[in-house]
This record gives sequence, C-alpha cells and structure tokens, in this order.
Amino acid sequence: MVTEHRKNLAADLNRNISTVNLLSLARDGSEEKVWMSKRNDDKRMSGFMGDRRQSPPEAVWLSKNTSKEQIRSLIAVQRSSEAQNLTFIHIPKNAGSAVEEAGAKFGYHWGMHADFSRVHMRDGFECHRYHVPPALLEQSIKFDTTNERSFAIVRNPYQRVLSEYRYLLSVEWGEVWDPSLREGKECTQKGFNDWLERTLTRVLQGERYINDCHMLPQMEYIEGYDKRYAKWEHGEVLKWEELPDSFNKLMEVWGMEPRLDPDEFVNGHKKMCPELEAGDLWDRPKALMNLVYYQDFKQFGYKMK
Repeated sequence: MVTEHRKNLAADLNRNISTVNLLSLARDGSEEKVWMSKRNDDKRMSGFMGDRRQSPPEAVWLSKNTSKEQIRSLIAVQRSSEAQNLTFIHIPKNAGSAVEEAGAKFGYHWGMHADFSRVHMRDGFECHRYHVPPALLEQSIKFDTTNERSFAIVRNPYQRVLSEYRYLLSVEWGEVWDPSLREGKECTQKGFNDWLERTLTRVLQGERYINDCHMLPQMEYIEGYDKRYAKWEHGEVLKWEELPDSFNKLMEVWGMEPRLDPDEFVNGHKKMCPELEAGDLWDRPKALMNLVYYQDFKQFGYKMK
C-alpha cells in the first residue's frame, strides 16, 4: 500500500528537462517500489526524461583513435561557427578540476577559476556555482551564445558513484555531507552499497542537490529547457574513459593551448578503497542507479546492468 507520495522532485526536473515523470516513492514492508506516471497522454515517458520525438544527432566521441579526417571535419565546423570561445561545463566527479587547472595555465578561467561562489538551491542545500547545471544559471551565466560554445565530460554512472564514495572518504568534510558515511566498515562492499542506497533514496525523495550537486544526472548539464549546452555531434561531449586524448583533440580542433598530460592524468582518489570496483554494486542500489541515471546510460551509450 502506498503510504506516502513524494512529488517535490518534479518541480526541479521541470526546470531542467522538457518532459518529466512524476515520482512517488512508497514502502511496502521491506520492499521499496517506484511508480512512474504520465505527464501527458500523448508523450510516452521513460525514466527521468521523455523519449525524443526526433532521433538525437549522431555523436562524435573523440578518442586516441579519432582519424585526421574527423579532426579536419570538426575544425571546418568550428571555423564556420560564429563562436569565438569554448567554455567548460563542470560535471562533478568527471575530471573537472584537472581540466580547469590545465586551462588556468593558459589563462582560461573555467569553473572554479571563474566563480567560486555558492548558490542556494531550492531543496535547501548549497552548491558551488560551477557545479550547478547551466539551465539553472542561465539568467546569470550565458551558455550557447553566438560568441561562445561549451564542452563537457561524461562518465559511466557506475564508475562516477564509486568515485564519489572514494572522494567522500578522502576529504575532511565527507562526514559533514553524510554523517552516516562511515557506518559499518568503510571501503567494503557493504559500506559502499549502504551509502549509495541511502544517498539515492534521499535524491528520489527530493534532496537532489546534496553533496555539492555531485549526485545530479549528467544529462541535466548537457540539456535543459529544450536546449543543449554541449553538442555531441560536434565532439563537445567527451567521455572520461577516453581522457586525456579526447580533451587534447578537442583543444586541437579549437586551436587552444591547454592539454592534459597522459603521464600526469590520474584518478585522484583511486588510492582510497582500491579494491572496490563498480561491479561490486548490489541489486537494490543498482536498481536505484538505473532509475536516477537512466538518461545518462541511454544518451551516452553506457550499458545498464
């Protein structure tokens, strides 16, 4: 029996995504179930974002195997654009700090080097401005204008949440963000899965901006208000798994100096819980992940398990 309906998630999602499912989280004994309902009868809902009426443009994923012909083609697209600059959309836990430091060496003020202030979010939490999706900042930070284009880095959602867990255990404010972080033995499968289930349950219940916006779906940074802020058909959406080559080739396309050094680019928190892998996810937290990050899997081509 449904004992409680939670629809406060929908207001935020309506700001970011063109078609949204209302979510009700209910408990029936020990089992938690999620019901999805249609917003409009003529729109088929799927996950947190409605299926597109038109097929999305074919993605160009830059990598070390990108051919010279593809690079020349992207350079031609770039030169035909009126945009004079390429800015960075920082999706948390996707090598954003490394990219920002690489840019800062050549005078590009990306992310935290542009604005380190905080934004008060509607659920009561605060996020650094450079962690907030562009659609929520459109009144104060201009993306996708005639003089500016944007790029972003995406990552397999399973690896991204593992990176977040390692990060929280590595920083002194981890237990401030989540007082229950170290309940049970840390760096164990149980500790990881308990944390993830607890955290994603909070997200589903409306606390979407916890952990400095680290738990938001990545698609909310790419698209919002029926507008895409980074275009994968132009190679502007990079995959974390293809770094540093994907970033370096994008800089080549744009004639920009920043580079990530292949010998220095590392996962900064991999030393914490090195024995844990994304494959250690249990069924229950994995099901929550597949719901919350459905569109990340679908749009970026990552396999949902």
